[in-house]
Amino acid sequence: ITAQTVSRTREGQPDKLRRSLRGDLDNIVLKALQKEPRRRYATVAELAEDIHRYLEHRPVNARPSTLAYRASKFMRRHKTEVIAAVMMATFLTAALGYTVWQQRRATERAREELASQRTRGRRTVAVLGFKNLSARADTVWLSTALSEMLTTELSAGGKVRMIPGESVAQVKINLSIPEVESLSASTLNSVYKNLGCDFVVLGSYLDISDAGRNIRFDLRVQDAALGETVAVLAESGSETALPDLIARAGNDLRQRLGFTGISASESASVQASLPSNPDAMRLYASGLERLRDFDALGARDFLQKAIEADPNYAMAYLALADAWEILGYSRKAVEAAKQAFDHSQGLAREDTLMIEGRYRQAVGDWVKAIGIYQTLFTFFPDNVDHGLRLASAQTSAGKVAESLGTIEALRKLPQPVAEDPRIDLAEADAARKGGDYRREAAVAAKAAEKSRIRHARLLLAQSLVRQARVFRSLGELKQSITAATEARHLFGEAGDRFGEAHVLNVIGTVLSDQGQYEDARKAFQEAMEIDHELGNKKAEAQALGNIAQALTWEREYARAEQAFDGSLAVLRELGDKFEIGLDLVDLGMLEEDTGHLRDAQSHLQEALAISRETGASEAIAGALLNLSIVLQDEGDTLSARQMATEAIEIMRRSGQKSGEGVALTNLAMARLSSGDLSAAQKLFSNSVNILKQSGFESGRADSLTGLAQISLIQGDLEGARQQYADALAIREKLADKGPITETHLSMADLSLEEGHTADAEVAARQAINDFHAQRDLVGEARSRLTLARCLLAQKKLPEAQEMLASALELLEGNEKREPQLLSVLVNGEVLTASGRATECTRMMEKALEAAPKNAFMETQFEGRLILGEAKIDLGNLAAGIAELNSLEHATRAKGFLLIARKAAAARKTQVRHHF
Repeated sequence: ITAQTVSRTREGQPDKLRRSLRGDLDNIVLKALQKEPRRRYATVAELAEDIHRYLEHRPVNARPSTLAYRASKFMRRHKTEVIAAVMMATFLTAALGYTVWQQRRATERAREELASQRTRGRRTVAVLGFKNLSARADTVWLSTALSEMLTTELSAGGKVRMIPGESVAQVKINLSIPEVESLSASTLNSVYKNLGCDFVVLGSYLDISDAGRNIRFDLRVQDAALGETVAVLAESGSETALPDLIARAGNDLRQRLGFTGISASESASVQASLPSNPDAMRLYASGLERLRDFDALGARDFLQKAIEADPNYAMAYLALADAWEILGYSRKAVEAAKQAFDHSQGLAREDTLMIEGRYRQAVGDWVKAIGIYQTLFTFFPDNVDHGLRLASAQTSAGKVAESLGTIEALRKLPQPVAEDPRIDLAEADAARKGGDYRREAAVAAKAAEKSRIRHARLLLAQSLVRQARVFRSLGELKQSITAATEARHLFGEAGDRFGEAHVLNVIGTVLSDQGQYEDARKAFQEAMEIDHELGNKKAEAQALGNIAQALTWEREYARAEQAFDGSLAVLRELGDKFEIGLDLVDLGMLEEDTGHLRDAQSHLQEALAISRETGASEAIAGALLNLSIVLQDEGDTLSARQMATEAIEIMRRSGQKSGEGVALTNLAMARLSSGDLSAAQKLFSNSVNILKQSGFESGRADSLTGLAQISLIQGDLEGARQQYADALAIREKLADKGPITETHLSMADLSLEEGHTADAEVAARQAINDFHAQRDLVGEARSRLTLARCLLAQKKLPEAQEMLASALELLEGNEKREPQLLSVLVNGEVLTASGRATECTRMMEKALEAAPKNAFMETQFEGRLILGEAKIDLGNLAAGIAELNSLEHATRAKGFLLIARKAAAARKTQVRHHF
């Protein structure tokens, strides 16, 4: 048998046959033919196994097992899969290569765009500080001093935009950046996103501690956007001649970065911006360091000593004004700001304007402050800090539209500045000033999101405080607490105890809204203790005022008045008229709540006078609205309307939508009291729409309650019930216990009018219990009067008399006219039911004669109805019918259809009875 014979049998070629048999089969045959037994297959089974391996394209035992051999067999067995894997790997490699190419192209484009952007405007530089290589405590101040002086030097001439030191300090806290000689590319990128600076300057210094107090000053300039080091330089000089050292370093930096030099006059302005002696510089730098480390008390002491060392140093006065303001000493802050302004001659024009703007802002001269900041932002449109100050001043002045225009201009700045979360916070403040809570919520959420991305802890905390505040206004109390709690944690992490105390007050206010008064007082107390520890007298007084407010809500009136007295004493000592006015308003409303209307009016008039003096438009409007409430309680609806109308005009001028809605509700109540149903209904409806748009749910519930009252008066009982139900749904969502009980009582009165006496009785008894638990004496008295009417309708005279007596006891000494008049009405009904119609007639005539002529019209009409029925019961049919006829005509003319129908029904009943 030959190869040719076999190949012919298989219809093949000998060469092909040789190739097919070459390799594994050759090795199998050769192994089977080995002469030495140990090299042959031991058994036929082993030979068969190797042949099977060959047929299955698996490695055979007759051949050495190399990696290449095993791989070839694997690919032979899995040819399809291997081909697919190779194709996939090829695709992925190509995709990866394309991605890398795209990234490289994107990086190149970003570099080109960045270079183009830098050619269109000023370069921005941030001095991050310098590491103290000596590690001696007595030389720590040099880091702040060198940073401030170098910032001033490089800003000369306005050719470079320098990031303010306070902004740098905040970012270092946010990103936990220590004093180091250089930053990694990733940290530089974070700094770039947070500060929007092109370059950062940092490095180190070494105080040699020789007789001349010489310093070696090493600087490194890094490109924040590109993550590259662009310059390294060193200077040496004496600690006693820091200005010369900084001037040389500044000149070197300008040359390295391609900046133009400064003129002699610009150099002179730099010198004027620095203290006149080394001691003043040391003390000033130490004060700034503590101010930026949230130690305003320590900062104040150092800055006062700095001023003693150099009484003409404007920047020390300005920093001292900041310290006094943080500590709550507004009058001292104004004095320091005035000194800064008086000593600002010779400074660079930008610095002079900035100091004057801060002074005008301190004294509340918003017109001039806005003009100054507008000038700065016009001259330096790339300076986000000038724009933010302008927007803040416009918001404070109530110019919300102008503020939003400035904010829109800030959003058009180059990236990443345009995405600065502070711009969103400014818009949130403007939206709140305008009463647009939904917009405030949206932009506060954006600020929080951006701050999280940038790891800006303090900005995130500030954003969360805004969210907590607006969630409260929107009635989302759980979300408010969640946001405030996170903000407190962030402030604590950053070491900002001022912020922590502030957010504790927010938490306390929300807890009060939830009826958790004890927990609220604990939060306020903790805030007050922190403020006391920090030396923040104003905030301490505010926290005490908040405690007084919580005690008021608990109806702990004596303790609340004592707390208000303590708060007012501190505020009067500080001379803070604005806060004094706010406390007087709260004290006045405490007195209104207790029915001491003359005291309330006196304090509210004082608050209004102070607010007009300070020019605080919102405070003026607040005092006017609360005065309007007291005047309505007294029955002076004309004066009440005048107050409410002025408040509406103020709110409209300032764009305060929620405030306008509340003021409209107030005016509507005055119109309703005077019997002008058409005007009241229109005002309530406008208020509902405005408050729904702005998201102020509590105010909307009040307006819906007003509309329900009108529907009831007009005889639309079904409509009234739906409106009460809508108001109740809102109030239950807000968990506002007092207004919830008020609504239940109103619905009890409605059930009584519907003839559902049993339902009315159940609701009235529940209202009595709830108001009693809330310590609301007037609310409980009104509930007892409603229950007395229910009992009279069920012929339960003794129980009705008992309820009336208890209500009269609760109202004793209360100066509110309407509940007193209402008690007279129920008393008249009880007297008539007791067979004492003569007493009822005399009492009703006297009460109606003494009642205000243009107030409490619904109650007065009810009184006339009782009077007419009492006259008929006395047998004076003609006089009684005449009274009822007159009442029906008067009430129909004014739209009081429910009483008109009752008067007509009573007349017809009596006529049928007698004839």
